[in-house]
Amino acid sequence: MGAATLLLTGCTTDENQATPDADHTAIPEVALSAPTRADAAEVPPIDVAGPRQTPLADTVSCDYDPNGHSARPVAKPPTQSVPATGSVDAQIELRGSQLDVILDRAKSPCAVNSFVSLANQGYFDSTVCHGITTRGIHTLQCGDPTGTGTGGPGYSFSAEFPTDQLNNNTLERSAPVSGTTIYPRGTIAMDNSGTGTNGSRFFIVYADSPSRPSTRY
Repeated sequence: MGAATLLLTGCTTDENQATPDADHTAIPEVALSAPTRADAAEVPPIDVAGPRQTPLADTVSCDYDPNGHSARPVAKPPTQSVPATGSVDAQIELRGSQLDVILDRAKSPCAVNSFVSLANQGYFDSTVCHGITTRGIHTLQCGDPTGTGTGGPGYSFSAEFPTDQLNNNTLERSAPVSGTTIYPRGTIAMDNSGTGTNGSRFFIVYADSPSRPSTRY
């Protein structure tokens, strides 16, 4: 696949799933992104490959709230003076093949901060990718040491780019977001179940996939 840019976006993956072979493992030294799924008002498609509408400050604060039990013992990431510029080069090992990735701090600094912390603590070591979608959208789902698709690090945090690019003042809870946004092959995105539920699970988008950036209430 070559170098993948961490765009930190959202994909819907609750159907057309299959389970990969048991030996299909992901051993990321670091991995990352940020998705969401939900209901919100009709808005123009977001260019997930483009920059933020307004750049963040050089550093930000991040909130990592307690959420259940951690799939493996880990400490929470730092929460203050988190870098929000530049990027992190990382590798994900998939069945012995190395995938080089670029984690974009300027788009989702708290997500990158969390993944770097978890990876450095060995949280992702020898984990199994727990799901794959093969129709409509094309994603490999990883990041849960339990292999069930339900495990997490014992904390959660809010989605960042592109969810935070939507104008919350214009959103209506019942209207769907435009479905024409394309998440390019090579995108890595967080898996979550609504606002404030990002943890450790992530997607690797292996073919261009349409999806809807959104905010869940």
